[in-house]
Amino acid sequence: MNSTIRIAALRSLIWGVVISEIARLRGPGGLGVPKLAAADRDDATLDEAGLGIDSLEQMGVWSGLSEMFAIDVNSSKRDDTRAASVAQWAAFVIDHWQDREPALWLRSSGTTGTPKLCRHLLADLLDEAKHFSEVVGTRRRVLALVPGEHIYGLIWTILLPAVADLPVFRTTGVDGIPLAPGDLVIAAPDHWRGLVRAGAHIPADVIGVNAAGPLADADKRKLLDAGLARMLDVYGSSETGGIGIREGMCSDYTLLPRWQFAPPADGDGDGDERHALVSKEGTVIALPDTIVVNDAGFKLGVRRDGAIQVGGRNVDPALVANALLGHPMVGDVAIRLGDTGRLKAFVVPRGRLDGDQLIGELAARASASLPAYARPVAYRLGEKVPRNALGKLEDWT
Repeated sequence: MNSTIRIAALRSLIWGVVISEIARLRGPGGLGVPKLAAADRDDATLDEAGLGIDSLEQMGVWSGLSEMFAIDVNSSKRDDTRAASVAQWAAFVIDHWQDREPALWLRSSGTTGTPKLCRHLLADLLDEAKHFSEVVGTRRRVLALVPGEHIYGLIWTILLPAVADLPVFRTTGVDGIPLAPGDLVIAAPDHWRGLVRAGAHIPADVIGVNAAGPLADADKRKLLDAGLARMLDVYGSSETGGIGIREGMCSDYTLLPRWQFAPPADGDGDGDERHALVSKEGTVIALPDTIVVNDAGFKLGVRRDGAIQVGGRNVDPALVANALLGHPMVGDVAIRLGDTGRLKAFVVPRGRLDGDQLIGELAARASASLPAYARPVAYRLGEKVPRNALGKLEDWT
């Protein structure tokens, strides 16, 4: 396996971690993140003089980089690296990898429980990127709408461009998505749904990639009808990287070469269900979803942890409900995914009170304790959470 990463790709990854840590510490109402031209990023020092970040932010940046590259916090180079530039950090990482197998540690979102670090050998990630580059073929550039420090963005917007020698154009999509012929567009479901709603015309020979959540068949059809040459759906997780890929309107995923399914264990349910993967090295990893294997590949069953996909993030409805149940005037709460793709809450108040006031207080509580994508955007009050005769949660309008 090849474990060599281009220095430009490594610097891009380091910059992504830097920006992510600054954004985390400043919060949604903060000062925003430093904006530097690409040519200036490598040499700007990670301190007040270079990026305008204070000592707390410097520590956050240094800690985030140390975590991703598993650099010993007691390293004698600590003082040298805290204010180092992106280019210097890249050199430090390369040196760090000289006497060990290169690996990256990526943190899961934590929206379905406690966040955890997931170790990935760089060689495995590069092999996966090479496989995907062969799937998409020759491209003009990568148009990235997702960050590069999480597993999906790392593979598709940093490693694949390095493997295929492609330029990368990053955009948030807020001011539109500047599509051009030959683009490979890496996006999340909300970006694709936005293109559908905007009725955008898609130039010739554009390939789209979707991950971090399902995209409805109706939206795929509209995108293909609007001119998208190919639509690829990737299934994976923070723990595994990519697991499978499917194209167009196909409902079956093809398992990536790195994996095979673990045989079903006693009590695993139907004989076609699989609950774990086995890597080439023999490592067994539990799947977040129940997988149903068939002759054409595999389909996704229900999530085993009960999580809901919101904006490409996994959200545990129980965690959201518990945040609202902390209000003294709330007796019961149910959380579901609404038609808009965002969460909605059914709330049973304790006693009689002003409904609008309670909803306002619950919204404020959610804003204070939950990330934006995990906050309900619609509330319904009632005497009892709607359930069917079997006690299972029913939908509401």
